[in-house]
Amino acid sequence: MIRVGMNLLWARPGRVGGSEDYFARLLRGLREFDHEFDPWVYVLDGFADAHPDLAGTRFVSCPLPGEPRAVRVAAEHSWLAWRTRADDMALVHHGGGTVPSVGRAPRLVTIHDLQWHDYPGYVAPLK
Repeated sequence: MIRVGMNLLWARPGRVGGSEDYFARLLRGLREFDHEFDPWVYVLDGFADAHPDLAGTRFVSCPLPGEPRAVRVAAEHSWLAWRTRADDMALVHHGGGTVPSVGRAPRLVTIHDLQWHDYPGYVAPLK
């Protein structure tokens, strides 16, 4: 089995909408066919409880809170980088549109939309 880490630390349960739903559907879909991947899903506390239909998924809960945002970003650049290295991930998939600047495993990012491009006024300049 190929260990694949999935960074869902950005997915504050019930607060991010469509992208959280997308990844929950993706995880459910992985159960529907045979594959060589062993997904380890890195989440904030409460994510597994918010998705009881994903029971049996290997969730790794971050010991840090998801708020304020700076704490979550710091966790992605420190705790997540350390855990995915310690857990020997072959690949780390970042589902929140950004990739931390640290990490040894190959990284993949999903960008859900380009709303910021067409509607820059909807997004803070820092983001």
